[in-house]
Amino acid sequence: MKVLHLIDTLWLGGAQTMQRCYFENQEANTDIYLYVLRRSSPQLVIQHKNVVVYNSFSRYSLIPILSLRKYIKDNQIGVLHCHLLRSHLFGYILKRFFFRDLKFVIHEHGDIIANRRLSAAVLKMARNEASVFITCSGFLKKILVNKIKVSSSNVTVLYNFVDPKRFRPGKLRDSISDFRIGFAGRLVKGKGWEEFLEAARQSRSELSFQFIIAGEGKDRVNITETIQKFGLSNVSVAGFVEEMSVFYSGLNCFVLPSHYEPMWMVAIEAQAMGIPVIASNTDGLNEVVSDDWNALLFAPGSAEELVSAIRRVRDDPKIRARLIENGIENSKVYSLENYCNVLATVYSYLK
Repeated sequence: MKVLHLIDTLWLGGAQTMQRCYFENQEANTDIYLYVLRRSSPQLVIQHKNVVVYNSFSRYSLIPILSLRKYIKDNQIGVLHCHLLRSHLFGYILKRFFFRDLKFVIHEHGDIIANRRLSAAVLKMARNEASVFITCSGFLKKILVNKIKVSSSNVTVLYNFVDPKRFRPGKLRDSISDFRIGFAGRLVKGKGWEEFLEAARQSRSELSFQFIIAGEGKDRVNITETIQKFGLSNVSVAGFVEEMSVFYSGLNCFVLPSHYEPMWMVAIEAQAMGIPVIASNTDGLNEVVSDDWNALLFAPGSAEELVSAIRRVRDDPKIRARLIENGIENSKVYSLENYCNVLATVYSYLK
């Protein structure tokens, strides 16, 4: 059965990273295809021959529908697996008006949280046409069941996986006099960059602490201005990082201060490399990590608790060792093999 994965862009994000990992780890699989609805800058590059990026930068145009119709016919696609909001809309149109026998899969990665009203409207419109819904956490499943009124039996939870080629334990930094604390993600307010910078401000007396930010987004200018306003010489901004394994390997601990998150891939990636993880205690994330066992959790929005957790990781070698060992073991649960097996089972029920 030929499966076409449809996604809006290959910009920075968990859904895009998952597509790169999924396709590059199956280079020999000629029955999977990826169609990207528009170009972006920056843009992830995926090494697989069945990847097409539509030559447009427009986020609102419906013109790619024409190209998609031909692509589906020419390649005899049986399953259309749609990722992110715009793709959900395109999938609905293709299924509703052009391909009644096409199996339509909606994969929800968190748009229902970030773009609540618009995403809810599209999902409600498409729910009767979708063959099955997939979510990357139980938290998102509850939202689809309670808010969108999707039948619980028609929603499969499929946790994201760690790319085994890119993220594996290596040589760890053991310097305490130069203690590097990393944050990575889209630079928007909901990711918690304000708390990260506030933690840096509150701990300026800790001469060993160095805070490093990786990512791009609309708040990049605000971050730079905040760093300058408070004279945060202990903070640096790395910008877009193509190879995140290099970023993780230069850290003593990794922080995820987000206010909401469906499932934080970066947490599991950091754990897979043996980096201690500190994260805000939010729904979605607390499904995949356990406080004081394989991560330290703090109250969302609390820079004070974040600083306290960073000091615990720096000052207590037993805590560091526990987080590293248990984090590596936890990351093994989220394997490519498990992901592909669950996905194959979902597809088999669509026949």
